Amino acid sequence: MELTTHKLRISQSTVNTILSRAQGHYKSILLSAGADETIFKTKNLECPWCAGVDRFSYTDKFGKGDSFCRHCGYHSGVDLLMKIKKFGYVDALRFMARFLNLPIHEEKTYRVTKTQEQSSPVEEVWAASHALGEKDSAYVYLRSRGLKKCFPAALRASNRLRYAQLSEDGRSWDHSFYEGLVAEIVNSEGHRVSLHRTYLDKGRKAPVKAVKKVLGKELSGCAVRLAETDESGVLGLAEGIETALSASELFGVPVWSVVAAFNFRNFVPPKSIRRIIIFGDSDKNFIGQREAYAGAAEIKQRHPDIEVEVRLPEQSGSDWNDVLMAQNQTSFGAQACLTKT
Repeated sequence: MELTTHKLRISQSTVNTILSRAQGHYKSILLSAGADETIFKTKNLECPWCAGVDRFSYTDKFGKGDSFCRHCGYHSGVDLLMKIKKFGYVDALRFMARFLNLPIHEEKTYRVTKTQEQSSPVEEVWAASHALGEKDSAYVYLRSRGLKKCFPAALRASNRLRYAQLSEDGRSWDHSFYEGLVAEIVNSEGHRVSLHRTYLDKGRKAPVKAVKKVLGKELSGCAVRLAETDESGVLGLAEGIETALSASELFGVPVWSVVAAFNFRNFVPPKSIRRIIIFGDSDKNFIGQREAYAGAAEIKQRHPDIEVEVRLPEQSGSDWNDVLMAQNQTSFGAQACLTKT
């Protein structure tokens, strides 16, 4: 079925004028929009988009209100304004124009016709991916992390993942393509809402700034369901995909990835779950430990009937994939000794 909508749009020449005049003035624009002044003074803050701690920094590197998150990548001053005011793009431009005392020339109403079934970027990337096969870069990568079991349907391979990166002069976007691992992120109802992408090159991490990115706007309370729950009622949670798969192999329980450590506290357990084990990271800066226990406390407060525990690797600066890799190495060494005997 086709739908016809009507819109007012700002002329491209007006957009160019607003963006040009705003350059170098984004701090004032954002403060007038209600931005917390802390973001202009302190680096490595909580990200407004993914809420990951210690990841977000406002740099204004190119005079465009530039900021960067180590998890979700680059954001412009317009993006930040949209986030603060909950604006769409056009409303953000109108706000900037008023601040800069610029006239706004909007073109006449025009008609846009689109199909109701028009697919989203999330669905397009998922549809273009395929089940993991032994020759896929994603399969090789996961095996290189010491993972031996079969991989779930929530993980797929892509031969052509688009990677966008701001050019050095900050005036355009450079696009490149890599192989990759694509993971399905679902909400508490089990509906696919986002994707996690790991960019790869011949079975190894690709030479890009952000090897792992989330596609889609929804993450809070969501997870990558890497195993089916069973009659035991036990479910493990871990931050990363490789960590979750490793914990599952080590402890023999189904483990889901919550994608980001802050998301432990937002997790919504299925009704059949009676016990949750949070497999946290033993970070040297203690962020992994802090988020694991904060998540455990939040889940227990909301679901007092569920037993909750936290398990952490003994070695500082390690996660459960490191533990699995070390265990595999020890087993290999022992087997080699037996073979020599």
